[in-house]
Amino acid sequence: MILERQAFTRRLYRVADLCAVAAAFLAAHALRKPWDGATLDVFGVRLGVLEILVPFRELAWTLAIALPLYALSFSLQGLYRAHRGRSMGWVLWRVARAGALALGLLLVALYLFSKAHQPRAFFVLFGVLAVALVSLERGLILATLAFVRRRARGRRFALIVGTGFAARRIRDEIERTGAQGLTLAGYLADAPAPEGALGDAPLLGTPGDLDRILHERVVDDVFYALPLSEAQAGTFLECHRACAALGVNLLVVPILLPEGERMPMHASADELQGIPLLSFSTSRAGPAALAVKAVADIAAGALLVCALLPVYAAIAFLVKLTSKGPVLFRQRRAGLHFREFDVFKFRTMVLGAEAKRDELLDANVMSGPVFKVKDDPRVTGVGKFLRRWSLDELPQFFNVVRGEMSLVGPRPLPLYEAQEIKGAKRRRLSMKPGVTCLWQISGRNEVDFERWMEMDLDYIDRWSLALDAWILLKTPFAVLRGRGAS
Repeated sequence: MILERQAFTRRLYRVADLCAVAAAFLAAHALRKPWDGATLDVFGVRLGVLEILVPFRELAWTLAIALPLYALSFSLQGLYRAHRGRSMGWVLWRVARAGALALGLLLVALYLFSKAHQPRAFFVLFGVLAVALVSLERGLILATLAFVRRRARGRRFALIVGTGFAARRIRDEIERTGAQGLTLAGYLADAPAPEGALGDAPLLGTPGDLDRILHERVVDDVFYALPLSEAQAGTFLECHRACAALGVNLLVVPILLPEGERMPMHASADELQGIPLLSFSTSRAGPAALAVKAVADIAAGALLVCALLPVYAAIAFLVKLTSKGPVLFRQRRAGLHFREFDVFKFRTMVLGAEAKRDELLDANVMSGPVFKVKDDPRVTGVGKFLRRWSLDELPQFFNVVRGEMSLVGPRPLPLYEAQEIKGAKRRRLSMKPGVTCLWQISGRNEVDFERWMEMDLDYIDRWSLALDAWILLKTPFAVLRGRGAS
């Protein structure tokens, strides 16, 4: 199927990229050895000197760190998304940027966690070779795929059933892009159609002729573009039986959109106890990736809770010592699809602060239904410190362990604020709320409400494990800058 072939291409790139990085690592190790004691100066770095020689077994473990960092960097640079219409120059520039990012992250990781001496010349050589070999590998794959698709054995022949708007759109995409090596073999009309109804594609008959045509012609994919109505049920079953009998792929266009309009949701095949279904979702996130996210959230949340126990104890002592009331503040908030839950925070306000909210409405600095007050008089002295460094949010890792929140996701709003969000903005509730998010690393209270909602929807539309990793990496720096903290 088309999506399966696209997925295969992405997997091919992922495996080939990692092989190229591993090859660069091995080549760098071999090339840095001196030849007859000679040395070579490159930008002030002496390559091949005896002082930097380290046995390969002492460097090999860095490859286990380097490979996931390069895979993450390539994904962040969009190298595993569709590149239709992109030039080779664009790909090379993205590879170079990803290589620089991955090498920088690798050096930081080694500096922080490694006690062994690491040869600088080796990493200079490794970084250059990694970019060069991945660029070469990408060029070879692109050239090979283009060659295979130009050859008859690499082309797939498609047949369209129908002549309406949906059929014309499929025809345009096939002829304009040659998607996945498809070539239009012709079309079938369910009613008398003028010659050239689908441009230069030949009219081969009616849907009733499909079985005969599949016996006479090479056809790999049949696009059924007729309305799925009771009146057409017999036609569809006839085409279905003909394709099933000969093992030809049948692709159905289930919804006919008006001209110029595109489907706002992503479609995927599904099944319920043998009943074929077509699933529509606003997110491209698959169940496997979401499962990985959920498991990673609980595991990382549990580790963070254990590691932060001394910090929790110290903050709890300060909160209790400096003001009356409980250490933790619990508030009902809106979670996934408006599931209500209690969010945990260290208390930063005086007792009865919620009752005084109406008195401060005129001081609200946020647009929309969200309430934020600069220099809020209800905040205690310790509370200001906790908010400045986002320490009051640390108990939310308990919410993560309980499965109510994620490490990354749209921030959960109090129920009375979430209820005021209507229309398309409410889609922000279609993913589990998070401890941090795009809004959190972009200035928080300095970002107005409309832009905040746009960021949340953008996160949902672009969600991936790589995007989560990028947000988590940026969060500590955002906290240190303290922009928008109050």
